[in-house]
Amino acid sequence: LDRAFCNEEFLQQWNQVSSICLPHLHSDHHPLLLSSKKDVATGPRPFCFQGIWLSHPTFKDFVSKVWSCSYFGSPMSILVNKLKDLKCELKLWNWEFDDLKLNISKAIENVLSI
Repeated sequence: LDRAFCNEEFLQQWNQVSSICLPHLHSDHHPLLLSSKKDVATGPRPFCFQGIWLSHPTFKDFVSKVWSCSYFGSPMSILVNKLKDLKCELKLWNWEFDDLKLNISKAIENVLSI
């Protein structure tokens, strides 16, 4: 007998909805628990500078090398292009850095297990 209603607009925005009929306690009606999950458009993660990169021994040389590339244009366009290139290179470099962190974690686990 107990039901929940929604319209088409609700279903389009919240397309993963389920309901559970809970046991009734003080009434002859059962409470309904609605659970929903909104679809979130996933895309590339936004760039985020990682402070731990500063501790890597090759980080400063890496940034200097990328930053020293020559660009042409107005000072602002040169700055924008350098920042864009640095972002791309840092994303690639981070893959190697993550491998390094993983290797360090594994080495610490190995030492602690002895």
